[in-house]
Amino acid sequence: NPVGINAVNNKNDFLKIYPNPGRGKVAVSSSGSIKAIEIYNVLGERIFQTSMFKHQTQGETGQASNEIDISNKPDGIYFITVKSGEDVYWQKLIKN
Repeated sequence: NPVGINAVNNKNDFLKIYPNPGRGKVAVSSSGSIKAIEIYNVLGERIFQTSMFKHQTQGETGQASNEIDISNKPDGIYFITVKSGEDVYWQKLIKN
C-alpha cells in the first residue's frame, strides 16, 4: 500500500454497490463522503474514473448515492475502488 493510504476490504456497511451483478448501470452509495471512484478490469486496467459526482443524492438512510454507467464495457468481472478520506474501499463488480 502507498504510504498514508489504508486499503479496506468492504467488510462493513460503508460501501454498497447495486445491482451487483448488473447490466452496467450501478449505484454506489456510502455512509461517508466519497472523494473518487475508479473501476478496474481483471487485467488491472482502469476503465472508469471520476471525482465529479453530478447525480449525488441523499437517501432516507443518510447515505450518499452516485450512479455509474459502464454498460458500454464488455461483460465480466471488475473491481471498484472508492476513496474516502485516507481510506480506499474496494468491491468486486460483476457485469452481465
